[in-house]
Amino acid sequence: MITLIQVPRHAAGLMNRVPKKIRRIILIEWLKKDGEPVDDGEPVVVLNTVKASIEMVSEASGHTFHLLKVGDRVVVGDILGVVADNRAEFLEYKKHNLNNLV
Repeated sequence: MITLIQVPRHAAGLMNRVPKKIRRIILIEWLKKDGEPVDDGEPVVVLNTVKASIEMVSEASGHTFHLLKVGDRVVVGDILGVVADNRAEFLEYKKHNLNNLV
């Protein structure tokens, strides 16, 4: 089963208090390597806003697969990566959803 790793909606609340010209969310660290196992509730990625850093946890157990890289700018709702049962499942997801990820 595929579980998305997305920029959370609460990041928007942090950004609303920041002037528009300096609003940004940046992926600053993957806490799990690409393909590395992860447990439900385990920290997986860190995002940085002007106001705070946000450590995101996995919402499922499986293997972490990255779609974006450290340093990428993102917005609320962007898909950063996925948690999948295995690499074959991830590659199948990526094949069918690549247009939605760009």
